[in-house]
Amino acid sequence: MFGIKTALFIISCFVVQVYSKTTVMVVLGCAIQDVQQERVSAALNYADSIEDSEIVWFVTGGVKNAVIATEAEQMKEKITGSKGKIVLDNKAKNTAENFAYLKKWISESYDDAESVDIVVTTSDFHQERAAKIFKGIFSNNASKLDWNLSISEGCAHCWSDEKIHMQNVAIDVKNAVRILA
Repeated sequence: MFGIKTALFIISCFVVQVYSKTTVMVVLGCAIQDVQQERVSAALNYADSIEDSEIVWFVTGGVKNAVIATEAEQMKEKITGSKGKIVLDNKAKNTAENFAYLKKWISESYDDAESVDIVVTTSDFHQERAAKIFKGIFSNNASKLDWNLSISEGCAHCWSDEKIHMQNVAIDVKNAVRILA
């Protein structure tokens, strides 16, 4: 009898939270530190509102402009300690590659990719282009997609730069799809 009570006590001390769904919090990197911080802050605020879902952080961005740490590594440092596990994508060099590596990771990590909720955090000026690229990479294969936008005050020229980048969406998607092959 002593053994059964001890076993029940030990089992009752180890309650494991089982979630019925997973929310992948995607945070798109940025070489501009102020903009990157705005995105991380917005993502952390959003994650605090999520209940009844396992959170997996997918922070994405490679090395640009001779920075020693990748954008993903920099963001990981800022979100370490928040709820959920962290997955780094250090390879992506642009938004299309961010989403291609995300799609590849989801397909390798989950049996039913459509059961995963995706929240993409990016800047307000970047959302239109990011949405077009996401659609080109995922081809509507995501079960639920939500956009979490940071209000960008850290980049005066980003809105005008984005107009130039919009012209390259089709080419960027075409090149990034090769990652999935």
